Amino acid sequence: MHEVSPQCIARESTDSFIVSFPGTTTTDVDSVDVPFQIELPDYCQGSMLQPTTALRNDRYNTTEMVYPTSVNIVAGVHSTACLIEPKYLPMSWAHHVNPEGANYYVNNAGAVCVVTDAPLHKQDIREKIHASVEKIHILVEHLGFKLPADCELYIKPCSTSDKVSYYFVDHDSQTEFWLQNVDSEELDIPDVSSIEHLKYILQEHYWTHVEYFPHRSVSTKHRDELVNMLRHAQVDQLTSDSSTFPYDAEHCTKFLALIEGSDIDNPYMTCVIARLWIVISQQRFTQFYAEDHARLCRFQRRFELSPVVQDIKAQICSALLFGMPSSIQKDLEQLFVDRIVYGMHWRKFMLTQERSWRESAYLSAGLITATAIALRFSRSLLCLTTGAVSLMLSLGALGSSIALLQRYVKGGEMNAATAAQHITEVEHDKYGFGPIAAIHSLPRALIYWTLVALAFHTLSYALTTQSITMIATTITMMILAGTISFKSRSLLSNK
Repeated sequence: MHEVSPQCIARESTDSFIVSFPGTTTTDVDSVDVPFQIELPDYCQGSMLQPTTALRNDRYNTTEMVYPTSVNIVAGVHSTACLIEPKYLPMSWAHHVNPEGANYYVNNAGAVCVVTDAPLHKQDIREKIHASVEKIHILVEHLGFKLPADCELYIKPCSTSDKVSYYFVDHDSQTEFWLQNVDSEELDIPDVSSIEHLKYILQEHYWTHVEYFPHRSVSTKHRDELVNMLRHAQVDQLTSDSSTFPYDAEHCTKFLALIEGSDIDNPYMTCVIARLWIVISQQRFTQFYAEDHARLCRFQRRFELSPVVQDIKAQICSALLFGMPSSIQKDLEQLFVDRIVYGMHWRKFMLTQERSWRESAYLSAGLITATAIALRFSRSLLCLTTGAVSLMLSLGALGSSIALLQRYVKGGEMNAATAAQHITEVEHDKYGFGPIAAIHSLPRALIYWTLVALAFHTLSYALTTQSITMIATTITMMILAGTISFKSRSLLSNK
């Protein structure tokens, strides 16, 4: 959830679905400056405006170190009798704290609300922000750019250069925009099928901004729309296995109870609603919502699939494994249609695989015991050979089962992002999911081969002892084993 180093359109904490795109490298966006013919105040000189996006905020990647030390605690400190004097802020700026704990600052005094998460109490940062905001106002006036009635400016100076990153958000249309033309690749925005399709990526950026800076509440209109979408998705997930909605019915029920039972006029609920809107915006983008080619079923492909080689080696391998890799390969392909991974469906797949490996481990342990007992009574070379083969196969089944269970010890707990990364890593450039499917089916296939070898061992023992009853019983067991194998292959192919 093609890849050299996948870029994912989803928060790491989002355990719903994820999309993997071909690796891209982050490039510096060309800066824009006020044309030289415009006269600027002295304090506006020396800074370059650089477009950025809400998703490029480095709030989760800061590496600043903290060195705590002991202090002399003043009597009554932090009580109403001895309040701490707040850090200095310029006039009209207000300090806020995001529910996650990050500081940010808001200025609502001007025609355009300004937001920053730069440390405004530092004089050099404060001066650079003041100059850059003034510069943006001059640029807007020079360009004749009519700003939306209810927009907001995010601005943040670079700590290592004179560049100042910025973007605008429009609260009425829920989008992000800039004062100049920008190339989507330079802002790490994925390719789109149309300008209308671009809307949902910019909508995701908007709601990301709202989540990071929840100083104003979400409108009742957007809260009600979210509730209605969750109700529809709840029924959709209960009545269909092919829904494209990223959350299952149980999650939808919990979200509805949370939203409907709370007052939305507070920063905490603003963050909650914004985070859900982020996921829905991602889902609308990946499913081509409102496009002529909208994806209405999670199994529908909208991108060309790279051809998978089915040469004689792959066919022989599949035959030796009783055709089981074909079923697992099909499951993996359906889990990763157009590089989209749904966490809930990945977990179901992994639970099925783990159950199969665990059953194979138990069966192989029993077969090892049975083979060891049979070898105890073997005398002829043929009996010893078939018994040894059966023992090695059962040991291989046990070893491969344990190895796979250990490898995927937390496979059922993977979120969508981790699952997408793993599926990308195990996909072969030439054979697709064939090799990993063969590995997944190895324990059960070795169990079948153990049964075949054990049947031949029993037959050889019967022939050696010339027991008609044992010969008849062995032949019956071999026919029964073949029938079971054929039926299991039929069930797997029709799964």
